[in-house]
Amino acid sequence: MLRKTHQDHAIAFICDVDGGNIEVLHDARGFLSGAGTADFLQLMDGETRTDFLRFLAEVRDQGHSMRKEVSLPRNGREFPFSLFGIAKNDRICVIAVQSPRQIFLIYDEFMSMINEQARTLREEQKKSARVGGRGHAEDAGMLEDFMRLNNEMANMQRELAIANQTLQVQEKRFRDLVTFNPDAQIVLDDSGRILFCNPAAERILSLDARDSLGSVFALDMRGEKEFCLKSPGRRTCVEIRHTEVSWEGNSATLFSLRDITERKQMEQIKDDVGRILQHDLISPLNPIVSLPQLLMDDANITSDQRRILDMISSAGMRMLNMIRLSLNLYKMEQGSFDFTPEPVDLVCTFRDIMADLSERTRAKKVLVRIVLANRPILPRETFLAMAEPNLCYSMFSNLVLNAIEASPQGGVVTIDLAHNGRARVAIHNEGFVPMEIRDTFFEKYITRGKTHGTGLGTYSARLIAMTLGGGIRMETSEVAGTTLTVDLPAVDDMRRSVADGQSETDNDAMPVQPD
Repeated sequence: MLRKTHQDHAIAFICDVDGGNIEVLHDARGFLSGAGTADFLQLMDGETRTDFLRFLAEVRDQGHSMRKEVSLPRNGREFPFSLFGIAKNDRICVIAVQSPRQIFLIYDEFMSMINEQARTLREEQKKSARVGGRGHAEDAGMLEDFMRLNNEMANMQRELAIANQTLQVQEKRFRDLVTFNPDAQIVLDDSGRILFCNPAAERILSLDARDSLGSVFALDMRGEKEFCLKSPGRRTCVEIRHTEVSWEGNSATLFSLRDITERKQMEQIKDDVGRILQHDLISPLNPIVSLPQLLMDDANITSDQRRILDMISSAGMRMLNMIRLSLNLYKMEQGSFDFTPEPVDLVCTFRDIMADLSERTRAKKVLVRIVLANRPILPRETFLAMAEPNLCYSMFSNLVLNAIEASPQGGVVTIDLAHNGRARVAIHNEGFVPMEIRDTFFEKYITRGKTHGTGLGTYSARLIAMTLGGGIRMETSEVAGTTLTVDLPAVDDMRRSVADGQSETDNDAMPVQPD
């Protein structure tokens, strides 16, 4: 029935109009024998079985039919098949062809069948003409059957021609999308061999599709999001996405690589310009820090004037430290920033922050509470963490400012300090984080609803927390509000760690006495 080159992609069988009593004519891939059944219906689930029964009804009513696609399960995977059926004496001959590629080949098969039937029909017509007028009922019936079959095959030819044209249009559309896609597309099998690559992949990865297909791809891209490729005179940075696909009946992985070289270059230029500007801001700040100190030495100033000068000097010093910190953020991103942990009183840190943000709190009429273990903190109480003062000020000032701005008018911001084996700081406000940015809350340039927001506050807070050996997390809901929790090393834990390290060193140096 089918050419040998096509037989591995098809199942052929005969059934009754209800789909039962199957006689298997061809099953090279073992779909029926592998399932331990000769009943085609038993291979399908409920919805697919309903579609197959509709197909049989169409074949019974029209004498033939073609259905675009049904899926048959095997070894935990789904295989798409196109169905072709012809009715003959309450029996239906069905050919299930693995689609969509083999549909073009089956089209040729049916054309050959139509031509063969046409030749048989002409021979029968000549035979009838020779016997002329003798009215052989058997010959007339055979001729009628052949004519009906020829008409059915001609109708199926038209349907196949329409399906062929549709598939050709879809194939061209897909080919154009892949060919002209600026992103590199490369398909690798489970062993890393190249199954397909588009022209962009050839250009970006310096591949030749004719020589590369079937060879092992040199780079392992599964665990990477970005990487840079170096070639003579060029450095290309790409962003990687991948997804599992089925390729010619086998599992494979489709990798999509987007060229982000220009974006990386612009980010580098922006970082360089930012560092230059930040460096140039330090010089004008020196008088703001030093001149108030000189004026405070004058015996003629009042205590209020001395307090104001001290505030100016302190604010200038904090701004100077923040500029220096921003210069160090780049080192933190590169993992090259180094500091020496020291005990930091976070109560003093938050009081300095509240003094600097007093105008913001008054403008929004927001009450900021500092509590220790769920009770108001006393004037002389402290809360120590092993950290770095300037880093703590920068991190917590960003978080408190965000909490104030996210609070409703007249709301309450609570800063809850507690020890849970670590120094834990929970900053709560009554607002909530919009759903669309919750998953990317701590990423760079993520902001919403702020006129002058840069999207760097929470990113730098996370970076600093990690640099200090801690962590940060966010919880939010429309009902409970938003809580940002920062965990830092506790002073006792750090001292215990140092003591343990010294003890181990002493033990290592102590000679072992024999029994």
